[in-house]
Amino acid sequence: MKISTRILSVILLLGYHSSLLCASPVKYDPPHVIDTMRDASQTTPVVAIHRGSWEPGFPENSEVAFIRANINGSAVIETDVRLTNDQVPVLFHDAGLGRLTNIYSYAPSGEQPFNPFTGEGYNPKITEVKYDIVSKLFLLHHPGDLPTAYHILSVKEFYDFYYNNYLNLTVFLEIKDPKSVPLLINMLNADTRDYYHGQGNGRELHASDFTIFKFNINYFPFYSDWQKVFSEQQVPCCYNAMPSYKSNTYSDFSKRGIDITQSLDSWISSENKKLAGVEIGLKTKGGILQDLYDRASGKAVTGIFNAVPDLPLANPSIQPWAAMQDVYDDSIYVKASYAIYDGTTGRCCYRLADLLSTWENKKDSKDERGNPSYIVGDNPQMPTFRIATSDKPDSMMNEFNAKGFKTDSDYFDAVPGLNVLPVYLSTVFQ
Repeated sequence: MKISTRILSVILLLGYHSSLLCASPVKYDPPHVIDTMRDASQTTPVVAIHRGSWEPGFPENSEVAFIRANINGSAVIETDVRLTNDQVPVLFHDAGLGRLTNIYSYAPSGEQPFNPFTGEGYNPKITEVKYDIVSKLFLLHHPGDLPTAYHILSVKEFYDFYYNNYLNLTVFLEIKDPKSVPLLINMLNADTRDYYHGQGNGRELHASDFTIFKFNINYFPFYSDWQKVFSEQQVPCCYNAMPSYKSNTYSDFSKRGIDITQSLDSWISSENKKLAGVEIGLKTKGGILQDLYDRASGKAVTGIFNAVPDLPLANPSIQPWAAMQDVYDDSIYVKASYAIYDGTTGRCCYRLADLLSTWENKKDSKDERGNPSYIVGDNPQMPTFRIATSDKPDSMMNEFNAKGFKTDSDYFDAVPGLNVLPVYLSTVFQ
């Protein structure tokens, strides 16, 4: 019998949470989670783990990151969907492959591995590489480190993994390329498996039932644009969705002659029964998107990205006070504890303060999205934002709970199920 290198991850998982050998993790019921999420009268917060429960050794958007999220009792994850050169949807965060994979193994002669701290080295975009190569790449322990045993997952592989390992996570698919949406709609429509595995008390759970499409509002400015995609694919409309408005949406829409309030109104209309919420990237009270936030409040649940610095999460050996070069201005340096990798180039690093903007008489004077207290707010009756996506979910959950908003909610319900860890153990031996 051959023992794969994944045994190391399992050993670490056992050490991380040894009690799971004899007790099943909480099995939240995804339809109840989504119903709670979209109900604007509810106060229950939802924290989505960004890219799965990742850290060095447990790569982001990998099987082990998703297993850890489920074992930890998380209700929701968010993962990123990009397309390869031959139009295969895969789970990957960056536009370039250099920061997170061993793509350098396929580099032309003379090319060096990508160095995220200088921006030099081989870093092709994932859209430039065919799936045959992408599927063979290994994810790195952390940027610049050695490869792990984990590959980039195709979306199909992810749902197969979810089904085979009895997961019960609600899944945000963050769409990085709108051309992937028709492919995903058809994939989910064709997947008729019962993800309850016959344990749903007469109900079945299909992949589309626990999946939420999250996307930049530029892709589908109006709800009718979203409906049109389903009509074109001849698939009944519609699947769960969460459009995302950003500070630059005003500028983008102005160039296209689109009224932003009409866009929002179309999405939060009573006609849309599958709206999971609206992500509004309000960076500070009174910021560019304040009017949009106010317009949505009470009519739809608002979400936000908890923008925490990911350099120290990915590279914990870096001292918090270390000075990293600013990708937007080589003469300026970013303190490591404030540093965020650029998801387009893979470069290190920038600060939230680098991306403040203005629009007409509106201005983002600062960016407080990294502060859990700002996201939860001071209203004891309702959080400022009820849906938060975070790379540090524990901090986010602790803040909600400390202010009286229970994140482990009875409203999420539960379903019987097998412990995901013993099922995962079976993949170690091959």
